[in-house]
Amino acid sequence: MERKTSQLFMHPVDEIEDDCPDYYKFIKKPMDLGTIRNKIDSGHYKTVAEWRADVELIWSNSLEYHTYDAMILITKDLQNYFR
Repeated sequence: MERKTSQLFMHPVDEIEDDCPDYYKFIKKPMDLGTIRNKIDSGHYKTVAEWRADVELIWSNSLEYHTYDAMILITKDLQNYFR
């Protein structure tokens, strides 16, 4: 969450605001950093593996949906930083 580019992943995708009108047609299990933060704060995660799976889901969703190079590069950069 400390990187500026992570702000792109802080909230659930809004199909209108984020200009992704068909996002939920392709992405069946959305995830974002804000939801993960809420899950951490509420004690939802029982294992590190559960938390890690949700973070990885953010990256896989983004790479599955986006086709333009800038977003793919941002996603891969954050994914590599996370890993």
